[in-house]
Formats: sequence, C-alpha cells, structure tokens
Amino acid sequence: MNQTELKSAPPSKKLKRNRLLSLITIIVSVCTIIIIATQAFGILHSMRPLTVTLKNNTNSEIISVEFRMTHMDTPYVFERTIPAGESRNIRPEFENLVEGEMTFTAADAEGHRYTGIACGYTSRLSGESTITIDANGVAIQAECS
Repeated sequence: MNQTELKSAPPSKKLKRNRLLSLITIIVSVCTIIIIATQAFGILHSMRPLTVTLKNNTNSEIISVEFRMTHMDTPYVFERTIPAGESRNIRPEFENLVEGEMTFTAADAEGHRYTGIACGYTSRLSGESTITIDANGVAIQAECS
C-alpha cells in the first residue's frame, strides 16, 4: 500500500459514530447549561431587593416621596429631590416587614400630589416597580413579590 492510498482511505463507521455521539453530547451539555443558568438567573432576579424607579416627566421638581406598607404606621421617606425630566432608583426599606400592599405619595414644587400603588402585593420587598409621573398623572408597572 502506498502513501496516497493511506491518505484517501475513508474513516471507519465506528469513528464516524463516535464523532457524532461526541457532537450530540456537546450540544446537549451546552443546552443544559444554558437552561440551568437561565433558571438560576430568574430565581436570583426575583430575590433581589425591591427597586422602585421613579421617573419625573413633569416640568416641576419632585420634592417629597413617601412609601407606606399596609398595616404599618411608619413610612419610608426618600430624602432626595428629583429634578424635572430625571429619574431615581429607590430601594424602600421597612423594619419588621408585614406582607401587603405598598403605596406611594409624591409631591412636586408646585404643590401637586401624586399617589398610587407601587406594589399591589409584596411579602419580602423584592422585584421591581416603575412609576412614571407626567402631565397625565401616574403610570405604574410593577412586578413585586
């Protein structure tokens, strides 16, 4: 047998089958890792502290923001102002949290008051809520747990 015949010899069926099995194993492993990572991210994302994004789309500075939980007397007060056209991420914290609804009240420099439900129900202050205040009033998108 000369050297040309050795180079052109087709791979054996066993070698082809082993390559195919290796490729399938790699594809299944990568898919499994992606699925597990996606699920873990979802679980961790739902456990992170509640973040309320307050967007001030009015022409006036918001000078006070207050959050209250049902069945609790002490509110969480956001100490900073929010200039017109800006937004702030707020992480309300409550001692001895009781599950329930979280409401908010905001007031601007012109004396307008805005109220709404920041989270319809929360038991551990996790998730996210976006509150947009503009000339038409208040719009809220919340996913709390």
